[in-house]
Amino acid sequence: MHKKNHGFTLTEVMITLAILSVMAGLAMPSYARTIEQSRINEAITTINIIHMGQKIYKINNGTFWSGGTNATVANIDNNLNVDISPTYYDDIDFSGVTATGYTVRLTRNASNGGNTTWYRQYVWDDTSKTLTPTQNP
Repeated sequence: MHKKNHGFTLTEVMITLAILSVMAGLAMPSYARTIEQSRINEAITTINIIHMGQKIYKINNGTFWSGGTNATVANIDNNLNVDISPTYYDDIDFSGVTATGYTVRLTRNASNGGNTTWYRQYVWDDTSKTLTPTQNP
């Protein structure tokens, strides 16, 4: 009489775990890059919305809006008539505001493992119509 084996051998389980470990090791860096790119895209989108609001503000008021350092989302929304809702970059600073340009910088907050030294900055020059990005990293 033959005895039927049910289940897997230790060797089969170990080989399966080794394969899954290699696959997870290959997938994690790609996943981390994708998450970081989505956070950068949030900053780019927020700055583009602010830029459109600034252009309309200048048409109506003859100069760009000077939000100062640590401008709040509510203050930006009210003054530029926009609707931003940043999650990862919520320290928003305006500087160098003149009738012909401005600088806006979004600095990363510490939520969800963020690095508060990371920022995305744009400098708008209305004379040459150029929007120059800077970022760290």
